[in-house]
Amino acid sequence: MSKEIEAVQNNEFHRGSSEQMERDFSHIAGHYFYLAEDLPERKETSEREPSYYEKGHDKRLIETTYQARRAVKGDVTLLALRLHFTDDILHSIEMAAHPADPDQSTLRFMVDEFYTLFKPVDGEPIRAAEIEKVNEHIREIQQSLIAPPPPSSQTLLTAAQYKRPSTTDLVRAAGHKEEMVARANAVAAQAEERMKFLQDGQKEIEKQSRVLVNFYQEKASAAIATVGDQIAFAKDLTEGLTSLSLYTGDSVNVHKIVEGQSADPSIPLHLYQDRLYFDEELAAEGIIGGFDFSHVGKLDQIFSRNFRVIDRMIPAERGCVLVRVRRENKNYGSDGASAIAEALMNLENQTTYLLVRDGENVYIVYSEITTDQAHHLFPSMSDIDRIFRYSGREIRPEHLDYSKARDMFERNTVFYKRMLLLLWGLSDRENLFGDFYNKEAHGNWYSEEFQSKHLVYVYDAEGTLTVQRPSFSEWVREQNSKIQIGSRLAVNWRALVNSSSAPDCYSNRPDHNNKYYRQFPPVDAFGVALVDKNNKDRLVVRTQAHGWGRSPSKKVEKTVSVDVELGLYEDSIACVCLDDIEIEDLNYYLESRKERQSYLSYFELFKMIRAQITTEEEEQATTRTKLLKDLLHGVADEVKAKTSLKTAVRLWRAQNGGRLLGDKRWSKDDHETVLNIAFALSGAQNDLMDRLKKTHPDLSVIEIRIDGKGQFWVYSEPTEADRREASAKIAVVHVNRERLKVSKRNVSVATPRSRVYLTNPLFNVDDRSDKRRNAYFNPVREETVIGDSSLIAKWADLKLPEAPTIEDLSAMARLAQIDAKEALEKLDVDAVAQQVWEQICKPNKDKMVPTVSMVQPLAVVNVKIEQREAYYVLGLSANALNALYLKGERGKQLSTCIVNNIYRSPEERLKRLQEVESRDRSAYDFTLIKMDSAKAVLKTLPVIASRDFTSINVHMKNYNIMSSSHGAIYETLEEAVFKALNGYRDEQRSQIEYLWFNEANRAFAKEHFEAIKDKPDLMYMN
Repeated sequence: MSKEIEAVQNNEFHRGSSEQMERDFSHIAGHYFYLAEDLPERKETSEREPSYYEKGHDKRLIETTYQARRAVKGDVTLLALRLHFTDDILHSIEMAAHPADPDQSTLRFMVDEFYTLFKPVDGEPIRAAEIEKVNEHIREIQQSLIAPPPPSSQTLLTAAQYKRPSTTDLVRAAGHKEEMVARANAVAAQAEERMKFLQDGQKEIEKQSRVLVNFYQEKASAAIATVGDQIAFAKDLTEGLTSLSLYTGDSVNVHKIVEGQSADPSIPLHLYQDRLYFDEELAAEGIIGGFDFSHVGKLDQIFSRNFRVIDRMIPAERGCVLVRVRRENKNYGSDGASAIAEALMNLENQTTYLLVRDGENVYIVYSEITTDQAHHLFPSMSDIDRIFRYSGREIRPEHLDYSKARDMFERNTVFYKRMLLLLWGLSDRENLFGDFYNKEAHGNWYSEEFQSKHLVYVYDAEGTLTVQRPSFSEWVREQNSKIQIGSRLAVNWRALVNSSSAPDCYSNRPDHNNKYYRQFPPVDAFGVALVDKNNKDRLVVRTQAHGWGRSPSKKVEKTVSVDVELGLYEDSIACVCLDDIEIEDLNYYLESRKERQSYLSYFELFKMIRAQITTEEEEQATTRTKLLKDLLHGVADEVKAKTSLKTAVRLWRAQNGGRLLGDKRWSKDDHETVLNIAFALSGAQNDLMDRLKKTHPDLSVIEIRIDGKGQFWVYSEPTEADRREASAKIAVVHVNRERLKVSKRNVSVATPRSRVYLTNPLFNVDDRSDKRRNAYFNPVREETVIGDSSLIAKWADLKLPEAPTIEDLSAMARLAQIDAKEALEKLDVDAVAQQVWEQICKPNKDKMVPTVSMVQPLAVVNVKIEQREAYYVLGLSANALNALYLKGERGKQLSTCIVNNIYRSPEERLKRLQEVESRDRSAYDFTLIKMDSAKAVLKTLPVIASRDFTSINVHMKNYNIMSSSHGAIYETLEEAVFKALNGYRDEQRSQIEYLWFNEANRAFAKEHFEAIKDKPDLMYMN
């Protein structure tokens, strides 16, 4: 914070600082000063960093104005409480609020304001007069409260006011009923007025009593303020003696835990800024989550067995670092009665030590004054910046709260000076760091010369020692984005299995807490599994689970499928994809100080992965060496050969379900396949694209790839015929993928051809949807052999929302091409009735009668709102029975027949028939069918069960779901669609694009909208 210090030392706002040196400030604190005129609020200007939500996310500082002090009324006498100095120059004066002020927070004035606005006065007689005035006001209120009410009070009857009227009195007064009521109302009003008067008086007495308390509290504050200098002197003296005890060792405990050779005298003392944690540092040594304060006495055994831990904690041969026992509390499994004991044990786990290394000598130092309160061995820049910032704004010398920030800065400086004094004493008394400097020539550790020559400050808390790698969570997300069919996953089964991902492991009935308990837990805690897909096209892994079945005496073991996406949604590190993991990555995250903060959640899984990969590498070493030797016969560059072989092995293993090189099934063909892949990836076949262009000049080749079988694939741009297809009107994002046949003399393209994305969509758990086809990701591992960089850049990132296949787009286009009006007019009633009956009678696990709809597509709608994009099929939808009933006498007969066969109860039949008969042409409402349902709708058009497709209803009126009011009717179909997609937001309509494949459908949609917009919307009918 050098700029703040320089600003104070060179400050221009402290004009007359030399005059301050001549002034006597002893007459200020504890004395009274008079302010004659009203003082407006003080506003100050500073700069702050922009918040995350501010537009543009501009990193430039924003100028801000804020209230530094509230307004003060004039003609008032105030007490000066304390003085605030900056570098022995008076900066500001803090004054108490007037005792009668409702806001009793203190007031600060800059020194120039104070000398300009305030005049010293004798405050005692002024305060005595003000106190007497308050007492007099209280006495007046008390007198008014005990005074009798005015004689104008009325009586209801002739009897005395305090006497309850008898029945005789009431009978006598029966002729004066109206007069009685009027007098009763008048008496009640007077009573209420009197009660309010008494309550207001009581509140005023309480208010004035609080003011009196403030006056007497001010007297005590004045007395304390007059002796403030003496108190500060005594405090400074006490703190000085405390600091001296650190040097003399009166409050310092030192224990030697490892003994050996001292470091070379030329090595300076390295001070490591960041605070470490024993449980995290020792996790790599097998003490997983178990290290606590009771193990501190065993550190000599741990460090003696493996000195590598010391090398990791203190890399320099001479250095020291702060180490706390644990970062987080340890669960000791105590019951409620032992909760206090557990809390006390965890308090011991928060103890911080100073770990010292001198070559092979290791010491542990404890001091309650310094080590136990320190977050860093020396302050970081963020620690200092934080002091001179408040609510994001910078505090500068011209600000009222600058002196407070400077006081805090000085206190922090004293604390870290004590840390250095502790080290100084350890060196002079114990020679704890060895002979690394001449004590006669350099006796002062505070001197700049000593620190520059013999101390090295290592800013590891600010990232100077960290490797620029993605965070642990980002790295796991990156690895898991490569999950597809055939991937190998390292799984923490107890984390991946939950009631959503593996319902077969859970009971069918909830317990008394309405939770489903895990009836069949996984047999293994950890394991490696292959990704497959189930009959719903979901990516799953399979494991063995066991538990008690229906018979309580027999344990059941069964194979269960676990949905990968739903498991990761609950726990993002429940599994890690092994397809592209290197042992170096695992070692980094196992040993990284920064990434070990949450080690308990992943350490066991990672140790299993590392052991698995290490074992696999050992088993494959012989075969890999032979492959490399053979490859070097055709590839001269050894580095390139090793890199290409590494990729080739990964491709081959992924293609073959994780098989190991040289396993029992290893054959000569496998050997040749891996060599061919590595040979192609080394650049030896970069002429393939030129050869292909000669034989297929009309092919616009993007790139050529090779897979794990050694098969080449060519990716090319869509042809003119592809661009003329109906799906191209929606979007052209898919390229052509064809098999490439390669021989010594010729290259050719083989059929069949497929349309795919150039880059497959990544597995993304955040985009969870029950309808999403995450198994679409092709089970293909390919690496580029040669490609056109410009075309790759053009096509690589082209995607559509939810990654539809070319079949999805074609289905949407085919739906939108149908002439809706003609299709409805020529509807085959008997065929439709047969479809409706089949869909209704189709077995379903819920054993409920499904809702069956009649759907008629109209157009494709492309929606772009708030950086998201989606495609829908705009169409008409109606309940199939309602729609069938509208198709003449034959339709009525068939729909009535179906209703009579479905519903057994006469009441239910009658109710359903009345519903069917109540609809006219408005039976068909507008709907938006989601893109992932297009193929299902096309398959059974025009009849489809509602459970088989997802859609959004389009209403004709602007209803407010928060009230029962019926809004205005939309004027156009576009407005109704816009509101259906956007709710009550006001994005521009231009973000919705209509693709009319059939112009007749545009006219029919408009006609139908006008016909039904005035009809009641059954969705909101009672």
